[in-house]
Amino acid sequence: MIKVILRSLIYPWFILFIGFSIGFICNSEWFGYKYVLVERSVRNIFFPIKYDEKVEEWVKSNGRLRLWASLDCPKDFEIVHEFVKGEEHYWAVYKTRDSKGKEIKDIGSVRVKWKTWEYYYKLDEIIDKHGSRKLD
Repeated sequence: MIKVILRSLIYPWFILFIGFSIGFICNSEWFGYKYVLVERSVRNIFFPIKYDEKVEEWVKSNGRLRLWASLDCPKDFEIVHEFVKGEEHYWAVYKTRDSKGKEIKDIGSVRVKWKTWEYYYKLDEIIDKHGSRKLD
């Protein structure tokens, strides 16, 4: 009678332990150091970042810095007018001086990718044996 009671208690726990072990091994991306990446990806996909004034100011400040760096860091660099087009294309009218001291006024643009990688992920097109493209 004691054997029956012990077996009815131990075997279900043993089977449950084996099930958890197999689940852990097969879904290891949900545990450990990869958990942070998976959790953030799920959060970015289902709860995307909204484009608001804070994000626009961040894009403008990053755009200013990238535009300044793309022009080889001039000393007399001044932004006259700036705006963001399409949430990530920074355009600016700027003034600077060349090596002879002559003032130059020009328009520059840079792209500031502020969204996470899930927004830029795209699948390659599938080409069948006849050479036609299809999206599945």
